[in-house]
Amino acid sequence: MLDSKFILGISGLSRSGKDTFCTLFTEEFPKFSSIPIYIDALAKPLKEEVQDILLKNFNYDVWTQDTEEKKKIRDFLTIWADMRRKSTNGLYFINLLKDRINKIKEKSIILVSDVRFAEYEYDEAHFIKENGLLIHIEKIIYPNSILQPPNKFERENDPKLISMSDYKLIWVDKKTCPYQVNLGEDVKKIIYKLMENEQFNKFT
Repeated sequence: MLDSKFILGISGLSRSGKDTFCTLFTEEFPKFSSIPIYIDALAKPLKEEVQDILLKNFNYDVWTQDTEEKKKIRDFLTIWADMRRKSTNGLYFINLLKDRINKIKEKSIILVSDVRFAEYEYDEAHFIKENGLLIHIEKIIYPNSILQPPNKFERENDPKLISMSDYKLIWVDKKTCPYQVNLGEDVKKIIYKLMENEQFNKFT
């Protein structure tokens, strides 16, 4: 257990809206509580490790927000991360995240924006639930299709993350929906549930 920290892990397929959720949460939650919020990502050190390789050899920016550019480097990142995970039974990125969190001295909420695995006996989802709550996001592509996993890792792990999640959020893709979509209101609904959660209330 992490001392004086409460972790909210955000899971869901690539492009489901995990980063968007975290941004909206940091905007809405201060209306309910003064507890500081930090956003982190398990894959942060992964990108730091490979940024020079991709930039020097392929002229790809690992920090890009461009969807098409992300697609070009996703397989490389996935393979590199898989090798790191296999060599440590899934603990490599968890342990690095723990180190970063432990450097934060104040009582705080940590949003982990990229929970992707429940593969090993103790994996990312288990770490989150040991120290907080797991939220899963599913995206609907208007009018009636569901966002599909881009690789076998997400295809195998996403159903496990759904079953382990404490809260589930279904979003309609704003780009394909002809109607106005208010994602901020959906985030507020999660915050309302969080404020009523016994585990969270013990922390606060």
